[in-house]
Amino acid sequence: MFSKKLFLSLLLIALIISMGCANAVDSSNWKTVKINDVDFKIPPKYQGGDINNDHTNYHYKDLNTFGILCIDDYIASSYGCWHNLKGKNLTIGSHDVAYFYQYNNFAKHDVSHAYFSSGDSIYCISGGSG
Repeated sequence: MFSKKLFLSLLLIALIISMGCANAVDSSNWKTVKINDVDFKIPPKYQGGDINNDHTNYHYKDLNTFGILCIDDYIASSYGCWHNLKGKNLTIGSHDVAYFYQYNNFAKHDVSHAYFSSGDSIYCISGGSG
C-alpha cells in the first residue's frame, strides 16, 4: 500500500527540485522530465513513463500509479472533484499544498493527490499502489 509519508516525501523532493534548491537526497540516478517548462526529477521506481504531446503531464503506467500534471487548463474539474472530501492543507517549505487521499474505485486502490503551485502554474502529483 502506498504510504502517505512516502507520497509526501516524494512531493517534498519534487518541490525542492522544481524550485532549484539544493536537495538532501542523492538523486544522481533520477531522470529529469520537463512539465510545462518546470523540471521535475523522477526516482528510478517511476522512470519510463510517458509525457503527453503538450508536455503538461507525465505518468508512469497511469495517473493513479504515479503522475505529475500541470492543471492550469482544467483546474476546476481536477481540483474541484475533491470538493466534498476531507483533505489536509499542508505547508511544505514555504509552499501551500492541498492533499487528498481516497480509495479509487476505478483503480481499485488508494490514490493520493497533492496540489501545489510552482511559478505561475498549478500542479498535481498523484500516486497510489495497486
